[in-house]
Amino acid sequence: MSGVSFRPIGLIVGCLTVLMLGFQNCATDIQFSPDANLKADPGTSSDVPGSVGQNGGMLDNPESSNNRDNSGSPAPSEEDDAGTLLPPNPVAGQQPPREVICDPLAPSSEMCEPPPSGGGGGSSGGTPPPGGPLPPSGGAPEPGTSPGLMGDLYYLSRTAHGDLFDGNLNNAHLDDYQEFGTKTPFAVVMTQVNVTPRSWQDSFTSNMGNTVVDDQDNVLLEWFSLRLSGQIKLPAGSYQFAMISDDGMRVTIDNVPILNHDGVHAPALDCASIAVSFNGQDAKPIQVAYFQGPRVEIAMQLLVRPLSEDNGRCRNDGSWQTIPASAYSH
Repeated sequence: MSGVSFRPIGLIVGCLTVLMLGFQNCATDIQFSPDANLKADPGTSSDVPGSVGQNGGMLDNPESSNNRDNSGSPAPSEEDDAGTLLPPNPVAGQQPPREVICDPLAPSSEMCEPPPSGGGGGSSGGTPPPGGPLPPSGGAPEPGTSPGLMGDLYYLSRTAHGDLFDGNLNNAHLDDYQEFGTKTPFAVVMTQVNVTPRSWQDSFTSNMGNTVVDDQDNVLLEWFSLRLSGQIKLPAGSYQFAMISDDGMRVTIDNVPILNHDGVHAPALDCASIAVSFNGQDAKPIQVAYFQGPRVEIAMQLLVRPLSEDNGRCRNDGSWQTIPASAYSH
């Protein structure tokens, strides 16, 4: 009987011993020091608030990234099992660069030409009309900007959008392309808005060699729209603007629509009824919207002339000048 009476005591002692050893191990693993910096899991930052993850790491941290080392520099590329160099992981929240289509409506020999060093008219998009180029407007874009205007490319198709316009895309207007059309994933850059009236049967091809097609895999030659924006800077003075378009086109400068000839039509000259003044130092915001209806004739020109009393009527009398590429930036 004496042996039986001691068994519960021995069992209790054994359990207490196990618990104390376990607590000692836990105390050894979790040590806090007021002078030590807490270390988060790899790829996290310990000094940015966030939610604690399963392994103690920080979640929802906009500055954390698995492709940076302790110095904040991008981590080097890794190699796969075959020894092929792999690109580093993308930074969290950062979008990959878009493919670019540059001067798509200009002849292929004139695409993406940089502005002359002296800030002259440039040759992209056709020959300037009589009157000669404007004086240089600075020769180079402002710091932190790039040459030309930049924007998006939209299109309408008979299969996807025909019912919206009673089966006839000729009924579509400028804003319909942005509101109802399909936006392509490409960015468009135009170094000048100077596409003279011409036949255009090329295609939109990106800097990666990809050709834009519609929802039926047809090369995009008609029923497309360009929406461009950026800045324009001219020498000090007051100017009148004009445009030649085929088809619809609208120009807004300093948030004021100065030119608007919407709808499907043959090449036509339109002149602004209000003047725009520049101080020679500051650029003004500009937006250009254009759409091409049925193939294949196009025109998309923005022209200017110094304001004077003898400008005369709105006609192509040789007083209009091509705006140099150096005047545009984005």
